[in-house]
Amino acid sequence: MNFDFSLPTRIIFGRGRISELGSHCRSYGNKALIISGCTSARNAGTLNKLTKSLEAQAIDFILSDNISPDPASDEIDIAIDMGRKHHSDFVIGVGGGSALDAAKAVAVGVNDEYDTIRNLIGKTLPPSNKSLPIIAVPTTAGTGSEVSKGAIIIDTVRQFKSGIRGDDLFPKVAIIDPELTSSMPIKVARETGFDALTHAIETCVARRSSSVSEPFSNRALHILSRNLPLLISEKRTALMEDELCVAALLGGINVANCGTCIPHRLQQAIGSLPHVHASHGQGLAILYPSWLSLAYPFAQDKFNHIAEIFHGSNIISIIDELCSDLKIKARLRDFGVTQNDIPEILKNVSGAVENDPIDDINTKMLRSILESSF
Repeated sequence: MNFDFSLPTRIIFGRGRISELGSHCRSYGNKALIISGCTSARNAGTLNKLTKSLEAQAIDFILSDNISPDPASDEIDIAIDMGRKHHSDFVIGVGGGSALDAAKAVAVGVNDEYDTIRNLIGKTLPPSNKSLPIIAVPTTAGTGSEVSKGAIIIDTVRQFKSGIRGDDLFPKVAIIDPELTSSMPIKVARETGFDALTHAIETCVARRSSSVSEPFSNRALHILSRNLPLLISEKRTALMEDELCVAALLGGINVANCGTCIPHRLQQAIGSLPHVHASHGQGLAILYPSWLSLAYPFAQDKFNHIAEIFHGSNIISIIDELCSDLKIKARLRDFGVTQNDIPEILKNVSGAVENDPIDDINTKMLRSILESSF
């Protein structure tokens, strides 16, 4: 056995625990920079709960709420400039994975020597003492970004979507309040739920999977096998919200330690195309059938184990039926991807493709997944 496993984030989990935010922030200073999306956190009342908790601890704050569903480098640069002028002591990310990733990027960029975050995209950063502490408050249940060490950002000049990675991007504290997910539209809940499922599957079969990470994958898979069908019927309950948040958390922990597989590498590259606007979860749903067909022979026992958890025998048909029931089954062409885009997608593939269970990964094989997904 040979593996590394790290969990530096303090996890605060429970319904209503957003009220504790201010007290957990106090040890990091008294000037916060809040990063969120444009509307959802405000409309759902989450920002109001968050700022009340900060005010109760006399913490000064400013808000950057310009983050789009695919965080862009110019949006991050604007927030970094705000943080510098405000002399912020720490960063709070509130929202889905996009807002949390943006907060991480801002935190490592505020005291960086470069004028733009674009210089860090696609890099793994060495540990430093320059980054601001990060407090993560997720409002969706899927990405696990609240406990992972990556931030996926689009370089708007190069049209290149990739990660900024490194231990400095681990949040110091994650406050996971399942009540905050109750306002998710059903479409978002389904897409983020599928994202959580892909993390559980990929960290189960990934080459960096270990005896420490596998129980987390298994637990997440069992939770999702019970709860994703509830999203099909739209029967959302408090228990379901709690359990989906746990599954997302376990997946995020494993992503930080095991990494992901080819579907994430390809979806990330597809996200570099400015004319394509599929969500992360939707993009993964498109790619999964083709990837599973190729990957199955290389991790047959593990894929069969996953199928058993979902009360079936064929992982490919299970996922295909689930995507159909969740109304996220689609093709690349449905979101504007054309055959002419394939060379650009392949050029923009980044990250550890060798972590996938498939042997001898090459451009021809990646192309075949894309072509089969049209």
